[in-house]
Amino acid sequence: AAEPRRGAFAAAEALFAQPEEHKRERLARLQPATNTGYAPVGLESLNRARPADLKEAFNLRRPELGLNNFAGCPNGYEETALELWRALELAARRYALACALALGLETDYFLRSLQRFDLCTLRMLHYPPCDPPAEGRGRQPVSSSAIRVGEHTDFGAYTFLLLGDGAQGLQVKSVAGGEVGGAAGGEGE
Repeated sequence: AAEPRRGAFAAAEALFAQPEEHKRERLARLQPATNTGYAPVGLESLNRARPADLKEAFNLRRPELGLNNFAGCPNGYEETALELWRALELAARRYALACALALGLETDYFLRSLQRFDLCTLRMLHYPPCDPPAEGRGRQPVSSSAIRVGEHTDFGAYTFLLLGDGAQGLQVKSVAGGEVGGAAGGEGE
């Protein structure tokens, strides 16, 4: 699984390195109805009490659903993204089996809900350099209260977070409402 991960990071880097005009005019815009496409910096705000998120994203879904639009993506991006999709779909199936076994349930207990993967999204994210406060490129100015991604809870059962080399991870808040601390990947423990 290391090879699809490395290839996906290189493909995402090429996608997000394209000129802003190209991304704005040639990439399929994020469609709420399908949850696929490109979201430019400042389009989303996962915590509505904060300024727009300082990230850009490209979402894709299971290929068999026929919802993905790779127009404007760099050469090889589609093939690499779909290879990562297949690797993560296999990982999700294995994780579902492991969870069922660990809980003493029937081995297909969670797998039954993963037959179509129709509620799953692969989301490639890029966090451009920023130096707040400065004028943002999104719907509102970047302020000192802006963060990369607002506080949120992921929907669904599993989230696979793949960190690039040197990534500092994310902060996690305990369910009991404790202070934010630690980071995925072992940083800040």
